[in-house]
Amino acid sequence: MLSSTIFTNVGIGDPAMHMYDQAKHGPVDAIKGDYIADANLANHAVEIKYSTGPGWVPTAWNGLQQTFKIDGEKRNKIVINGGAINPRGLAEETHKFGKENGIYLTVAYVDGDNAIHKAQRIPADIKSGALTHLDGHNENVYLVKDSLEFLDHPETMLVVCANAYLGHRAVKAGLDQGADIMEWHSYWNREIDQALACVNGSTGSYLE
Repeated sequence: MLSSTIFTNVGIGDPAMHMYDQAKHGPVDAIKGDYIADANLANHAVEIKYSTGPGWVPTAWNGLQQTFKIDGEKRNKIVINGGAINPRGLAEETHKFGKENGIYLTVAYVDGDNAIHKAQRIPADIKSGALTHLDGHNENVYLVKDSLEFLDHPETMLVVCANAYLGHRAVKAGLDQGADIMEWHSYWNREIDQALACVNGSTGSYLE
């Protein structure tokens, strides 16, 4: 018989204390942190480029700091995309924080989604038709006027980041191998639900 895993959500715009409150007071097994990375990756890429920030979401980092001890006691799982453009950096900072405070949780991150090294080729592939919009064949979907104008002005309208959706398999693999906290750049909620639910062969329910 399948057990029930209770998920709770925290995300962009939420202060760090919301993660703390859910970890401390909620009867939860897992916390999903959705910081809408696909909408803020470019901002964090610019941070990295000009050394004005770490490339991750500050409230995500603050939330992890506040909940770390509680998660160590309750063994809650955390899957979070607050690492934004720099999931490795946030994972390493989280691991360091745990060691400094004598709380030993296994922290993992998913890498390999950054495709900025292909930035020169991507515009050309779009113009040639080799890459198309996901809904490009849907006659009911229309691109906003001038949405592809950047293709004709590569010097002034730069591609600052390019990231791929990797799906939930790497997250599930990390959880299967004992990760307590998983950092990665982005996800679709349904896929992370699957990853968390599959770890213990459980069904999922929510605590908002």
